[in-house]
Amino acid sequence: MMMREVFGNTLAEIMEHDERICVLDADLANCNGTKKLQQLYPERAFEVGIAEQNMASVAAGLSSFRLSVPSLLLQQEESVTRLRFQSLMQSRT
Repeated sequence: MMMREVFGNTLAEIMEHDERICVLDADLANCNGTKKLQQLYPERAFEVGIAEQNMASVAAGLSSFRLSVPSLLLQQEESVTRLRFQSLMQSRT
């Protein structure tokens, strides 16, 4: 199983158990494995297009309603994509 599939499956599992988790994509849903989340959870998985700055504002707005958006950092370096999660479950505390 590829890392992007694991990522998508893990988020789907987390979203199943916690209705406060939302996902925002900046036109990368096919690449990072979150496309199926838009089908499974259309009310909590949003495509903002190529608008990363706007995505940060959307995340801030969602958090003001006690919804949580896990932070994902994608960096391509010498054809290696590194994924880093920051406090996926922070909102559970």
